Amino acid sequence: MTLATLPKLVLKRTIAAPRAVVWNAWTDPAALARWWGPKGFANLVCEFDARPGGAIRIDMMGPDGAIYPMDGRVEEASPPARLVFVAGALGPDGKRLFDVLNTLELEEDGGGTRLILDVRVTAIHDPVAAGHLAGMEEGWTTSLERLAESCAHSKTVLGEFTLERVIAAPPAKVFAAFASAKAKDAWFRGPGGEWTLLKREMDFRVGGRERLKGRWPSGTITDFDAVYQDIVPDRRIVYSYAMHLNAVRISVSLAVIEVEPSGEGTKLRVSEQGAFLDGYDDAGSRKRGTSDLMDAMERSVIGN
Repeated sequence: MTLATLPKLVLKRTIAAPRAVVWNAWTDPAALARWWGPKGFANLVCEFDARPGGAIRIDMMGPDGAIYPMDGRVEEASPPARLVFVAGALGPDGKRLFDVLNTLELEEDGGGTRLILDVRVTAIHDPVAAGHLAGMEEGWTTSLERLAESCAHSKTVLGEFTLERVIAAPPAKVFAAFASAKAKDAWFRGPGGEWTLLKREMDFRVGGRERLKGRWPSGTITDFDAVYQDIVPDRRIVYSYAMHLNAVRISVSLAVIEVEPSGEGTKLRVSEQGAFLDGYDDAGSRKRGTSDLMDAMERSVIGN
């Protein structure tokens, strides 16, 4: 291919959402992960630093489980009107196969947004790039359809629950099961043989962060990302957390753990209030999952 024959296209769409919403869908990684890629694809990794020079990294997973990584960088960002970035698919050696310059223009159009996307291949680094670029127009067309759907208003579902139980162990030991990284590692995880740990971090202090990320056999990645808001030793822990499914933020919650003496044991109360985002249907799974984790915690505490 010569410079004159390198693929290019211009796509125009009207999105039934305010310009700020559409801009956020392009620049917030969790929002971007909801729609980026052809229909049937999921994004296991979605990093987008929407500042000039900011890094881009997206790992798409196809319906067959194959992973398609890409990277890039942001060249220009003028919110909420103009975004320019270079990106391209990566080969097995981690090197980019080609460079594509993407220029996004967003214009207000009544209560909606007029989108103009200019896509130009600027360099070919490997002959296999031709196979990837053959589907460029179809890929962008379906991606923009998913973008329009993701920007459509979906109600936020609010949920809450409280679990209580009495544990045959002193309050200090039960509290330590939540406060000690070593003790929590024994029970706060996916089931053995079905879940692979990818990341675990725990900084137990007010303002500290806890992170637990793992992969299921299907390739789906769950990511728990919490910040501690209040800690009263041997009495109370309050934290807020977001849950991501692959790279998509599905909920934001506030959780309260309370312990108090009960005879020779401990009364444990776990309360949560959550906002499930953009049509995600929890259907009670968060409460059931938390109950299963409390079962594992109780077995760990009593067994040690």
